[in-house]
Amino acid sequence: VYGGVFHIDLVLPHATAIEVDGPTHFFGASEKGGALEATPETLFKRTLLKRLGWRVVAVSYAEWEAARGSRDTQVQLLRRRLAEAGYPLEREAGQDAALE
Repeated sequence: VYGGVFHIDLVLPHATAIEVDGPTHFFGASEKGGALEATPETLFKRTLLKRLGWRVVAVSYAEWEAARGSRDTQVQLLRRRLAEAGYPLEREAGQDAALE
């Protein structure tokens, strides 16, 4: 829980929040092939975190399900999203890789 207001799914170093957004975070039906549209509450949370200095990485349930069954595909998805958000993926001396 951040500041007693809301929950962050996963916190990484460098003020990075990974949000795994389930079906309640979206309007629309992905089962019909339509694009998912984030709810106002989800958009507000992301915006607020960013304004507080957090790097927000969002992964929808549809993306995670599409990568299911292959750990490598899931790792690639997370690494791509982290890179898009500017997260430093290179290992620092003496540290283990978080996503391997």
